[in-house]
Amino acid sequence: MNFGELTLVERDQMPTYRIRETLEIARGIKCFLKLDVGVTRGQVPQDDQTQRRVQELERQLGNAREELARTRERLSRKGGRKKARPERPRDKSDGVAYDGVLLPPRSLRPTKKGRDSSEEVYFEATRREVDWMVENLGLSTKSSVLDLGCGSGRIALGILDRVGEIRGYRGVDVNKRFLRWAWRHITPEHPNFQFIHLNAKNDYYNPEGERMDNDFMLPFGECEFDIICLFSVFTHMLTDDVRTYLKEFQRILQPKGKVFMTVNLEDGVPDVTNNPIGYRGRQEYKRPLTTVRYNRSFFESLLDKSGFRVDGYDPNLREAQRCLIASKKTL
Repeated sequence: MNFGELTLVERDQMPTYRIRETLEIARGIKCFLKLDVGVTRGQVPQDDQTQRRVQELERQLGNAREELARTRERLSRKGGRKKARPERPRDKSDGVAYDGVLLPPRSLRPTKKGRDSSEEVYFEATRREVDWMVENLGLSTKSSVLDLGCGSGRIALGILDRVGEIRGYRGVDVNKRFLRWAWRHITPEHPNFQFIHLNAKNDYYNPEGERMDNDFMLPFGECEFDIICLFSVFTHMLTDDVRTYLKEFQRILQPKGKVFMTVNLEDGVPDVTNNPIGYRGRQEYKRPLTTVRYNRSFFESLLDKSGFRVDGYDPNLREAQRCLIASKKTL
């Protein structure tokens, strides 16, 4: 028997020694002494061969106890040097339950640095936005919705929670990593909620994608939707791509349908600025199209030339971005 080779279970982690193995060996030797040899306290066998065997086993038992003591001391020293870290909540691939709803894990809920990413903040904001859509866009069980830039299905979960099953929902995003969660956890139970990957180039979201040209079309039929929503999409998009999408919205939106979008709009600024220095205190940007800001009059002219009119703004739905409702101009 060799009691000197107590090894680490995993390298580069806090050491976990085979204490259980050592204890079991020690217990086994002790039992053997009592049961097999017949040694009890105060009894010493008279046979020389048996006595030598007992002495050898007692020596091994002593060695095992000493090694066990040294192992405990090493663990105690290591535990004293390294402060215990508070356990942090970890994402689970299947998501996180909140108020009876399975939400995507935090890694699939992108938020700005410093913003609270808790389930409560995330989903209560979603509920407010869906309630707003009910009140201002006429969202109901009869609606057909296109959610452009749907991510992992935030708005879809909000619709299911606040409205229930609707006539049709189509979520589109350039990021497959987000969509996979929705494919696994939303569509199987709600077939009317479909999610489509669009490999369109965007230097912020999808720099390796395919550039949209004049023939670009979304994979939907004419007048298929009565609501189109874009949360934080045009905030990362330049003029040519905005025009391309607005052209498609004219084709796929019903005559009395509504388009809702969030946009960075200001008065008295250049027509369009990619990553404006000093805007909302921002002094540097790590990626292109992190923030695209438009002159309000210029953006409204884009809508007008694309056949849309501005129905109004809501200053309260989102703190920073302008929330704009548009509809098709009557012919």
